[in-house]
Amino acid sequence: MESPLYQLLHKCVVQIEQIDAGSRTIGTGFFVARGVILTVAHNIEKFAAQRADIRVYWQGHTLTANLIVKSSIHYPDLAFLRAGIDINPCVYLHEALNPKDDIYTYGFSRQTKNGRRAEPVLLTAEGVTERPEAMIKLKMGEINPGLSGAPLLNCTTGCVCGIVKSTRQESSYKGGFGIPTSVVFSTMKTLAQEQINYHLQNPEWLDCLEPDQLDALGIIPIGALSPFNNTIQELIVAMNWSSVRNLSTSQQIVSASAILKPSQVERIIFLIRRAVNPIEQLLGEISKDSTEMAKDNIRRELLIDVSSFLSQARQLVSQLQKLRFATPLKINSDAQTIIPQLISDLIRKTREIAKKTTLLIVQ
Repeated sequence: MESPLYQLLHKCVVQIEQIDAGSRTIGTGFFVARGVILTVAHNIEKFAAQRADIRVYWQGHTLTANLIVKSSIHYPDLAFLRAGIDINPCVYLHEALNPKDDIYTYGFSRQTKNGRRAEPVLLTAEGVTERPEAMIKLKMGEINPGLSGAPLLNCTTGCVCGIVKSTRQESSYKGGFGIPTSVVFSTMKTLAQEQINYHLQNPEWLDCLEPDQLDALGIIPIGALSPFNNTIQELIVAMNWSSVRNLSTSQQIVSASAILKPSQVERIIFLIRRAVNPIEQLLGEISKDSTEMAKDNIRRELLIDVSSFLSQARQLVSQLQKLRFATPLKINSDAQTIIPQLISDLIRKTREIAKKTTLLIVQ
């Protein structure tokens, strides 16, 4: 079974159909914001010339879309459509890409049955050609007509780094070319803000990313959250809650029945203080001036979240310090009520910090 990230990507992909004089042309697109579809301009050339509504198929629905932004078909060959829908998921765009990164794409090739069945293609990135016509050069995969407009998912970062533009050679494994995400953002000026708005309210894409993908993105350049997450796992072990399986970290902490020994208190205090140090460094990083208003708003929210985190961490340490002088009965009572809830709150706050810090690096 495919991972949640690939399943979510598939739900973002749409099919675009052009019909002219009895001939039918298949193309691909994908949602990049609420109701906004990105595709290549040559997929909707006939619609644009006739100023006709564009027919889009998505998850069993037939949608009507209107053209809102269109570039030259030669380059960058991009088009943005507005569909009459507001329940769609959307991809997470990020321009990070390095040579040899594995690239996954998913779209409606004309070679599949009736062009109605999407197919996956795995490619390898060779790099990005120089401007003014920057393009992602891809190899080792079969890009056939119909896949133009499909998202290029960088498997290293878990984010969409571009869009399929063309093949090198039909029915061959020579790969093709794509338009980088940086060019996508520059073509539709409001897209960065729309991406931020969507992913702040809908964190499902970020929730699908693996730790190594978060690290590859450079979500927190100073590495603040990795030590904290490691510390949380050590806390679970220190509190003898590691035997609770098949639960999230916060559920492990809140649900388990722990007997916290007095000898463990010092260790737990040390772990919490070790987690606080990198978060304090993060506070310094996000306090720096920003020239972008959209990022300023996220930065302000982060300052509030991080300050709240540090306050809760100090409260937790205070509660733990009191256990040094408590009776065993009091220790066991607090270990199962006050302290687990405080740690659970810290975990929840850390996830919020991680998501919002990610949005600071949207290009």
